[in-house]
Amino acid sequence: MSDMSSDTIKLLICGSGNGAHAFAGIASSLKGTDVRVLSLYQDEAERWNAAMQKTDLEVSFHRKGK
Repeated sequence: MSDMSSDTIKLLICGSGNGAHAFAGIASSLKGTDVRVLSLYQDEAERWNAAMQKTDLEVSFHRKGK
């Protein structure tokens, strides 16, 4: 069984392009958010899986005016 609480936001990103990379990183940095990415192309899905196995994902972003 999953350890996610009922307050967890479950987000599915459909696509695996540049926008999906950015959105997955930003969304997964938010507490209480579980992110999944769907790619309909096997080679892209394999690259995402390989990258996630090598190291943790680190995202840096800046908010305008802060």
